[in-house]
Amino acid sequence: MSKPDSLVARILKARYYNRKRFIEAEKGNNPNFTWKSIWGAKEVLDLGGLWKVGTGRNIKIWEDTWLPNQNGFKVWSPRTCFEQEATVDNLINQEENTWKQTLILQIFLPFKANQILALPIDMQRQDDRFYWKFSKKGEYEVKTTYHIIRAHNRSQQLGTCPKNQEKEKWKQLWKMKIPPRSLNFMWRLMHNSLSKKTNIQRRGINCDLICSRYSMSREESEAHLFRDCDWESRFLFVSPFNLQTKAAAGMPLLKWVSTILNQIENERKGLFICCLHGLWHSRNKLLFENENLHRKQFWREQPSLLQKLCVQQIHHHRFKSHLQTVKV
Repeated sequence: MSKPDSLVARILKARYYNRKRFIEAEKGNNPNFTWKSIWGAKEVLDLGGLWKVGTGRNIKIWEDTWLPNQNGFKVWSPRTCFEQEATVDNLINQEENTWKQTLILQIFLPFKANQILALPIDMQRQDDRFYWKFSKKGEYEVKTTYHIIRAHNRSQQLGTCPKNQEKEKWKQLWKMKIPPRSLNFMWRLMHNSLSKKTNIQRRGINCDLICSRYSMSREESEAHLFRDCDWESRFLFVSPFNLQTKAAAGMPLLKWVSTILNQIENERKGLFICCLHGLWHSRNKLLFENENLHRKQFWREQPSLLQKLCVQQIHHHRFKSHLQTVKV
């Protein structure tokens, strides 16, 4: 990616990703050993590879890693403008070579917009450059990659924080003024100990693994239960957080939850935890009482259910104002 005009890069591109970028390339049929080795390590680029904005024509807004101060280096704001393939040059005023500040503030969350506006734009309008963030020279290093992969593997089950920071986050979590049962639920979720179907079967009890809401859907994993299922996805979209979960498809659930908690304001973290608890509550109502709560009904006609979960966190009038801002 750093030397696309080299002979080996041109040969591999012609054979395996002629009409795509390297990061979008597929393994292909009957690949040779060189390409299988390169392709197998391609996912490492997401851990430390970063785009430096030049013209912005080669950087996809919603898919590429180009925000150096963001977890995962990608944009996680809900996509309210532009298509999925839109590039960063759409955010740049080509005549003045500056960011389109008004547009960026409109379509991105405030903290994300500030990160984008703080990025320097190359005044010489050179091509976008892909570099290794954890190297002083921006060149790929095996040594730093080894440490990054080890840290990533350690953090897979516990979010994205080092051990000491993780302990500190749990201390903050236990101090939140939300119902103890919601705190207990969060602890069980982060430690994969909820009594969902896959866990029940893992403990030696035979049961149907299919999602309780849609018989033709996937198995009831944590990611499906709290994010990827169509019902849960729409539930989170009409919630006060207006989350679009498609952008996080494929991300481990615990990492996704940690990312959301890192990004939202402290006073709303308890509300997000209660939202997840509300999803678990509605799933149990359907499974054990055959009562199917509609997602819009949950937020508009029956806010008392979530209100009971949040009564220790926020006053009634503040919670009511949150519900009034939701457009359903």
